[in-house]
Amino acid sequence: MVKIPVGEKVRVNLWDSDKKRGLVKYFTHTMNLVNAESDFRLEKGDTAIVIKSFDSFVVIIPEDKYSKILDVSQKTKVDRIGLSEVVTKILLDWDEKSGGILSIMELLELIHKTSLKYFVNRKDLKNLRKVKDRSYDIIKDSGDLYFVLKPSKTSSDIVNVLKFAQSKDYINFQQLQTKFYWSKLRIERNLDYLVEEKIMRVATNYRSGTRYYLIGKPQL
Repeated sequence: MVKIPVGEKVRVNLWDSDKKRGLVKYFTHTMNLVNAESDFRLEKGDTAIVIKSFDSFVVIIPEDKYSKILDVSQKTKVDRIGLSEVVTKILLDWDEKSGGILSIMELLELIHKTSLKYFVNRKDLKNLRKVKDRSYDIIKDSGDLYFVLKPSKTSSDIVNVLKFAQSKDYINFQQLQTKFYWSKLRIERNLDYLVEEKIMRVATNYRSGTRYYLIGKPQL
């Protein structure tokens, strides 16, 4: 019988995608064929990582851009900096659809579709607050925790707001909500950024409420 150490790499030899089972090759002094199973899509010739090991049987995950951030030498811990980079990539992928804003549960659900499924939990995501120089903020809003990509002049939301503002004397919260159907957090995030960057100025009074004006644009 062969028992492969956790963290070792194996090569897929035969794989049944429907049953999610197959045979993998493990090379030591000789080549051994071992039964394996995985929740992930694999094909013959793929390299995989052993995450659970029994006599002549292993559970594996694909070796990919996600599993590369696992430190299998430390009881399969996730590298925090690596996880932060994964979060950034996911938020960028969701920039147009959500404005780069995801709740902690939405984010966790997306991560659990990757080979990090067994290794990342809510606590891991909360601990990303300790990572410096993040390209996103972690914000508590309405009792939930959100991961929010930092706005930039080229982000899709900012581009859309500025295009909309070009045809208006001013814009306000209600106009953006009607136009884009965005959440309160998403609208406030973008308007705050535009004011902070001195792209727009804000004016508030009792009669008209809060309005945002493009700086440098003539007012009628």
